[in-house]
Amino acid sequence: MVRPITKKLTKTILESIDKYKIVYAEVAPPGAMGNSGGIILYVRQDNDAEMHYFESSIYEDEETYLLAEEMLFGPLESANNFSDLESLYFDWYSDGRGNTTFINKKVNLSVRESYFVYQVDDLEFLIAPSVLGVFYSVVYQMNAHNSAQSAS
Repeated sequence: MVRPITKKLTKTILESIDKYKIVYAEVAPPGAMGNSGGIILYVRQDNDAEMHYFESSIYEDEETYLLAEEMLFGPLESANNFSDLESLYFDWYSDGRGNTTFINKKVNLSVRESYFVYQVDDLEFLIAPSVLGVFYSVVYQMNAHNSAQSAS
């Protein structure tokens, strides 16, 4: 299992990230459970042999937090209806406690006991949500969505 390379998210780094290479992201505004005021991004690198984990906090770097939030939520805010949301690049999950999770629609994450796995060829990358409550909420919603799709 390959663990991501951890880096602090800065405005300069954020500007260099191709949002379509974001595999998994979480936004937790101030007051949300667990990672309150935090944003995490798991970004696939061009060589596919590395995954970078970036984190930022509104309490430490408000400008970067707000820019990252805009990058992720911007398409949601401009969607006019549900069909517009379906065409977005991310599936998104809201846990009802303030956290929103974004998963790239072009990736398939395997669910393990308390984390996700993103597989590229024979490499498995660890994707760890900020807190278990977020993980369980996302898995529940993913399963409900899959059940609804298979029923139709």
